[in-house]
Amino acid sequence: MRFTRHRVDRAGQSERPATTRSTRLRALHPVVALAVAIVGVSSCGSDPGTDSGAPSSRDTGASTTTAGKTPAASDVDPCGLITVEQAAAALDEEVLPGEASSAGVATSCLWSSASGPAGTGVTLTVSPPMIITTTLEVGNANGYLIEPVDGLAEAAFYQVPETSPADATLSFVAGDTGYQVYVNDNSKSADQIRAAELQLAQQLATTR
Repeated sequence: MRFTRHRVDRAGQSERPATTRSTRLRALHPVVALAVAIVGVSSCGSDPGTDSGAPSSRDTGASTTTAGKTPAASDVDPCGLITVEQAAAALDEEVLPGEASSAGVATSCLWSSASGPAGTGVTLTVSPPMIITTTLEVGNANGYLIEPVDGLAEAAFYQVPETSPADATLSFVAGDTGYQVYVNDNSKSADQIRAAELQLAQQLATTR
């Protein structure tokens, strides 16, 4: 797949004030959410033989059970891909065991800080590769920049809010799974957040 490389102005990657950083479990980027919707709509009408009792494309609320997941979302357990020790190393502090949730074709796991402010933690989301590649195709949109990452895996990139470089997410495709790694920590700079996400992504790409 061919795509335009967009570079982020390194001078703009100063640490974002803690008062404006996200302090709750982070939802998907709007661009990624759009990709999820596209995939959901495509899969909804692509298989006429699908069991009529299966959840519809509107059943996209978060759930910690497997009943509301599509097969693509339940194939991989994100909570089993990152250890508590790895998540703790990314935050430089102790974390709680991972908590899983799902929305449509995406499944996430959150390792929350054991003592930090609300929202501090590591989030890993797994999804069909099309979610990641569609996000790349959409490109810069809704105030986000796409910055490719070389040498990691297929379709690897940071998705960076133009007004909040420290809220970047690292996405990539490895095998038949798409991954998104997000570290939310008000005490870290944009560069520290990216380094922590890259370390986790490298571990995932080599041990999956």
